Amino acid sequence: KTYIEANYREMNCFFKQNIPVLDCSKQEGTFLAWIDVRKMGKHTGEYIWSLEQKQHMLVDDGRRYGKGGEGFIRMNIACQRQMLLEGLNRLAKQYDDLKK
Repeated sequence: KTYIEANYREMNCFFKQNIPVLDCSKQEGTFLAWIDVRKMGKHTGEYIWSLEQKQHMLVDDGRRYGKGGEGFIRMNIACQRQMLLEGLNRLAKQYDDLKK
């Protein structure tokens, strides 16, 4: 639990420093982070598709969980810190690519 909480803090710091348009909802005792992608100016589905196709990264589309999940992706943060950072770097790379 402590390690996952540290990963959550690491993710939030990464977003603030590298992808300030992304925000993560407050953690509620789970290892799946709800990441708000609505400020990206891109459709969530397009971002998810491009993460899968270009960054080889699988995340869950929040729409799977009902109307309240629209504009969110879910990412597993119960992993080694290096793996988390790799995923966060892929999110940032794809964000940069979509801005072009």
